[in-house]
Amino acid sequence: MNTLADMLTTAHQAASRAPTKASSRRKITKAAADGIRSQHAHGASIVCLMREHGLRRDCIQGIIDGRYYTTPDRPAHAPIKRSVTWRHVDAGLPDPDIEVMVALDDGDVRPAFHDGEQWRDLTAWPLADGAVLMWCDYPDHPRRRA
Repeated sequence: MNTLADMLTTAHQAASRAPTKASSRRKITKAAADGIRSQHAHGASIVCLMREHGLRRDCIQGIIDGRYYTTPDRPAHAPIKRSVTWRHVDAGLPDPDIEVMVALDDGDVRPAFHDGEQWRDLTAWPLADGAVLMWCDYPDHPRRRA
């Protein structure tokens, strides 16, 4: 007959082997693994680490022992650089009623369009003659391949 201690030990071992939802989908970065090792070095028990990080016992033990594969840390989102080609208004105008970015003589950049006769802002309010110095098409979406 099993004692209460035997049943608790068996239940604990089964629970530590059963994957949790968080552990079956989660990837551990090097920084997270280093944090787990540091917590363990400062006295955190494996059970506490399992609860805190939602990982199985073997995963925690593997991280502590240095056997567990970790994904490389992702760099912070790097800026995506897209260049635009500014065209001088004397060199040509965009197709009529196509929205573009314009550089104004006061140093401002804003969306506008040329209606075939004059420049207008997006509310269709006319811009002053000579106010638009240059124009460019909008850049492509950042996820679109150049």
